[in-house]
Formats: sequence, structure tokens, C-alpha cells
Amino acid sequence: MIQIPGEIYLVGGAIRDRLLGRTEGDRDYVVVGSTPEAMLAAGFKQVGQEFPVFLHPETREEYALARTERKQGKGYHGFLCDFKPTVTLEEDLRRRDLTVNAIAEDANGRLIDPFNGLQDLKSRNLRHVSEAFVEDPLRVLRVARFQAELFEHQFRIAAETEELARQISASGELASLTAERVAMETMKALETSHPEQYFYTLATLHALEPLFPELAKSWQTAELTMLPGIRALKVAVELNLSAPQRWAALVHDQSQETILQLGGRLKLAKTFTHLSLKVKRFGPAITRVEHASAEEIASLLQQLDTFRNPKNLTQVVAVLAAIEARKTLSHYTPLTILEGALEAAMKVNNQQLIKQGLSGKALGEAIKDARIRAIQAILR
Repeated sequence: MIQIPGEIYLVGGAIRDRLLGRTEGDRDYVVVGSTPEAMLAAGFKQVGQEFPVFLHPETREEYALARTERKQGKGYHGFLCDFKPTVTLEEDLRRRDLTVNAIAEDANGRLIDPFNGLQDLKSRNLRHVSEAFVEDPLRVLRVARFQAELFEHQFRIAAETEELARQISASGELASLTAERVAMETMKALETSHPEQYFYTLATLHALEPLFPELAKSWQTAELTMLPGIRALKVAVELNLSAPQRWAALVHDQSQETILQLGGRLKLAKTFTHLSLKVKRFGPAITRVEHASAEEIASLLQQLDTFRNPKNLTQVVAVLAAIEARKTLSHYTPLTILEGALEAAMKVNNQQLIKQGLSGKALGEAIKDARIRAIQAILR
């Protein structure tokens, strides 16, 4: 049994989600009355330097020392943290972003709620804990992400919190956020049940242009709900598509240059940009595939690299179904045709061709011709 020095409290999202009847996410703890030295001596592994966060040696859950923060510079890095053992639980909760995230639970299951988060849960309000909200530009992104995450529970951002978020946008401090942090919050938002609310909220908070200037160029003169990318994103959620697929649906009507700029600036995982570019490049041919020849279909399957990775096919075609507002992949003609063609082409026995003495370029041509014939057979 690990002996944890200090008083331990469960905090944040796990409590909020349990009270809302949602599946609990990661469980985070605050330790009051301890020190880094005591945590390390108890076997914990430190993962944070500016404000010590520790991993439990058995559960790997995060335990953070209670801390306060004082703004001393620009950006979300410009804080002086105090994590002395004298910092109280209430002082720690006061530095948090929203009241619904500032509820704690002690070892006996008693809830500690100094900022009326329980009432805001009941009234479905996303409200800032204190005026210190304006000191951290990251909170604009977080409040937008929580709006997306909790929209299905009828949450709304409190008017006074919206006003503080707009002050942050007007201050220019959003420019201090790293690309990685913007991408992280955006990816989390994409995985919610209403990711479109993330972008609606950023627009309302006047944060869309500084955070996503590439998108703002084409979005600023349009009603967001009517944008092709937003509409496709909403269908992608209904189809339960992955985060990279949802991103590809969102940016499908952007230029290749814009997709590359976004991916590069935000340092997105390659899967996001690669999939988006495949949708952009091959989308027109895929949607017209019922009029294509066997040779054209074989070439398309080859370019999509489906013979080495068959999952590439569904990855791309499902995004196109979302773009076309198909609420199901069943009986989606391009997918039906291409899956049938791929299955037929994959039955070509390469080893038999090798046994015939073929190799190199001749073998490649023979495999290609055999696949075309196999596809042609099912198109008749």
C-alpha cells in the first residue's frame, strides 16, 4: 500500500462527469500539505517541473501538489507558481478555469464546492471561477472545448464569462499559445459529440481569426452553420468517424495549400494532413467511380495504397460520404463498388505469376493486368 503524504482530493472533470451521468475520464488528484521531496520519497514519479505533477507508482494517475498562480508575464507561460505545503484546497480550486471543474471530493466522498460549481452544473452554466480567468489565454480554447463537450447536456457559457473571453481575444495574448496546445485542444474538441460548437464558440469569442487565420479567410463572410466544412463535420460525427476523418471533412473545401499550411503550422499528426489531401485529390474520382473503367478503378486503388493497407479505402470514402451528407455507409455506391473491386483484385495470386518466371517490371505489369481483369469481371 502506497502511503501518500498529505491530504488527497479528487478534483475536476471526473467529478463533473459523474454528477452529469457521463462516463468518467481520467481521475486527477490534488495533494494538500505535501512537498516534491515527500512525493518522490513515497515512490511517485515527477512529470512536471514548473508546478510539480506526479504519477502514482501503481495506478499511473496524476497527483498534483496544491498550488496558486500569479501572473507575472505575457501568455499562458507567464505565471509564478507557489506550491508550498501551506497552500489550501480552496486556494488551489480558485485558480481553475470553470466552476464545474472546481469541485473536489475527499477520501470519504464528501464534496467540497467553494465556488458553487454544483449549482452551475444544475443550471447548466459554464462560468469562470474568478476574474483571474482573463490572465490565461488558454482558457478561451478550453471554454470553447467544454462547450463542444457538454453541449449535449444543454450547457451554455455564462454571459459574463463570454465577456472575459472576448477581453482575452482583444488583448492579443492568444498569439502566445503554442501551436501544439492549440492543436491539442482542437483534437479533443473534434472527438466530442458536437465539435462544430467549438468553432462556433471561438467565432463568438472573436478568437477564430487569431487561432485559425487560414480558415477565417473563407469563413468570415459566411454563416458558419451553412459552411460545407461544418456541415460535413456534423455528418462525420453521426457516422462515428475518427478525429483525422472529422478533420478531413472539416477542411475538405479548403485548397491544398491551406490544408498544408494548417497542418504545418499546428504541427498536426501526419495522418490528419495526409488523409485530408487524399480526400482532396481523389474525392472527385471516387464519387464518379460508378462511371469508371476497370483500369481506372485499379489505378485509383493503387494510388490510395489499398493493396498494402485496405483500411485506406474506408478511411477516405467514409469522409466523402459525410461530405455528401450520407447518414450511413450502407449502400453508399462508391464504397460498394470499390470494396468489391478491391476484394476481386486482392484475389490475384502473385505467387503463381512468380512461378511463371516473371520478375521486376514484367511481374508488376502482369499483376496490374490481372487485377484489371478481375475488376472487369465483377463490373459486367
